[in-house]
Amino acid sequence: MLVDRDKLNISLLFASTFLVLMDRPLMYTLESILGLAFSSNRLLLILVVPLIFFHAKKIRLSNIEVTVFFVTLLSFVVGVIFLDEFDGSEIISIIGVIFPFFLGVILSRYFHEKIFKTFLLYVAVFPALVGLLAVTNIFPSIFKIVNQLHMVDGELVNRPEVFTDQNFHIMYVFWLIPLVNFIKGKVSYFIWFSLVATNLFVLAAIQTRSGLIYFLFCSVFFMYIYQTIKWKHWFFLMAFLIFFSLFFVDYLIAYISETTIYARFSQNTETGSHRIESFTFWIYRLFDFEYWVPFGNSEFDQIYGGNIPHSNITAFYLNGGIMALVGYFYLILIPLVKLWGRKLKGLLDAEQKFVLVCCFTMLLVQTSLNLPYNEQVWFWAGLCLGVVNATSKKVINVLMSKKNKVNYVN
Repeated sequence: MLVDRDKLNISLLFASTFLVLMDRPLMYTLESILGLAFSSNRLLLILVVPLIFFHAKKIRLSNIEVTVFFVTLLSFVVGVIFLDEFDGSEIISIIGVIFPFFLGVILSRYFHEKIFKTFLLYVAVFPALVGLLAVTNIFPSIFKIVNQLHMVDGELVNRPEVFTDQNFHIMYVFWLIPLVNFIKGKVSYFIWFSLVATNLFVLAAIQTRSGLIYFLFCSVFFMYIYQTIKWKHWFFLMAFLIFFSLFFVDYLIAYISETTIYARFSQNTETGSHRIESFTFWIYRLFDFEYWVPFGNSEFDQIYGGNIPHSNITAFYLNGGIMALVGYFYLILIPLVKLWGRKLKGLLDAEQKFVLVCCFTMLLVQTSLNLPYNEQVWFWAGLCLGVVNATSKKVINVLMSKKNKVNYVN
């Protein structure tokens, strides 16, 4: 039973989480209906700062983790100051990631509350409904589609966009998948299934190949983590879902756009090779010392084109140098590896497995997108780090138990 003080915490967490997870859909809706061009995520300052002060002594972060986090942000700021290609306003975006990161860490203490999973289910209705209204042209004067021109087989064709770039859309919908494990009642199951089908339809309609793949991957990875399927069946089911979905949505959305999702998979491979080049860039230049300071995207653009690399780890390296790259490993990659190891040891409960599924999916999303200052990236990183630190005592207890057994046998 939550006391009044806990209710206040939960209310602040609800509002803050909604702003982080729904920033683009909310801004799009406000501008579409009310004509307000308002950056709603700036409100995080008002909501999260009280949470940070209230939980200052209970935040699950070590001094080293806090230091690495702020050094990473400082490296980004140095890049903005000394590189002409970056605009000074990006410093605001860099400072802005502080709040979703600490929100994720704080949320790890409250994620077991049943009401929170119910809240996430109903939050998921928002982007699915907005996306559906837009791509089906039900209210075209309100929920408008932005048609971006893309080159396909030497011809310019329209590619629809709703509240964000097509390939960023997946970040607002993938976390719905593992919520099914916490749903009770036929009505909630119906809502969940309808939202999954709607999101699949919208992702196909806006022609995002990576978004569709990540959505399906999250579904299969969820089933594996919760032991719905065995590991040996994982790849076969993944391949089947992609194959089936491509042909299903190809016929279903043919009337929406000039090019179909199937055509983008089967005919256009240029952006796929660009993503490989983007990801491997940091590996080839890891020991090139001139890149250890913030270097920017100019040389990448000169070699490969495309202006910026479509890989977040390379974006960290180019925007912030070696210190930002260390931050990426220390704050994003290593905690996820630790969380995976604890899952293999059976130390994670259902809620912590939910975090594992979401954070692993977000890591995959980052392999093909440039988003070093993105709120969702830092929110899931903070949540993952909070869960890792929360389960540290379990690891110590298991190790001590094994040590005691060995000593007893000896």
